[in-house]
Amino acid sequence: MASSILCALGGFRRVTSRSDLHSIRRATAPSDFGREEARFIERLIRPRGRKSGQRHKGVNSIPTVISKSRKFSPPNSLNLDNLIPISCISKYHEPRNIQFGIWNARSLCNKVSSVCAMILDESRDIFVVSESWLTEVIHKCITSEIRSSLGGYNFFSCPRTGQKGSGVAAFALGALDVNMIVTKPYKSFECLDLTVKTGSIVLRLVVMYRPPKLCTVSVFFEEFSELLETLIPAEGRLFICGDMNFHVDDVENRDAQRLLDLIHSMGLVQHMQVATHQKGHTLDLIITLSGQGTIQENM
Repeated sequence: MASSILCALGGFRRVTSRSDLHSIRRATAPSDFGREEARFIERLIRPRGRKSGQRHKGVNSIPTVISKSRKFSPPNSLNLDNLIPISCISKYHEPRNIQFGIWNARSLCNKVSSVCAMILDESRDIFVVSESWLTEVIHKCITSEIRSSLGGYNFFSCPRTGQKGSGVAAFALGALDVNMIVTKPYKSFECLDLTVKTGSIVLRLVVMYRPPKLCTVSVFFEEFSELLETLIPAEGRLFICGDMNFHVDDVENRDAQRLLDLIHSMGLVQHMQVATHQKGHTLDLIITLSGQGTIQENM
């Protein structure tokens, strides 16, 4: 029994047998289909129109335009009045003046509160002390007392070992980048070597004290010359200070004049020109490299 297929095309109903379908498939044109069926099928396969409501003109109705790429050409004239200058921030902070103080304490043990008050009242960034008289045991107690009395400062010390007296120390503002450099021990003097960084400036700070009767003067000049030979070519601006126990104000003092000659021969300058001792002599010195910067004294 030949099966039949029911086709529904928009209200048009027709029963077609399997043999009829095969004959339609082999035929070049559907002879049995009328004009209404053909128009209906055309509506089904017609491309959809645009959303705006306009009908699509056809699949091949979109024109293709081929053109060469155009290069962007900037305008011939620019209005420079529209440009706004922008201030740039430097990578490094501008270096500022360092407020510096030096004092021969002759024992820091019973003067911590006075020294801390002096540093705060005078707004010192760095305050160095010669003759701190700190031993290794007392140094720990003094350090804890300084931290409680002088917040925001770091304390560096080189206590004297094996003997009483002497010793050098330094107070430095916490905002400064300060590092302590370990140096070889010297027989004729004590030395505290620090590097201080502020902005792009590096300062090599050396605090010294020479006991007057510890060694002969010849040993001191030999060791001091050796120290200068290592400090002068090092990085940073050199700043040597402390009590040398030479009366450099006395032109008749041969040892003092020998020290000044050594300083000048190394290209250094001694800045202290006023009395620093109760008897009117200049014992505490400030030494820098020539042409390295300016120092303003405030006694």
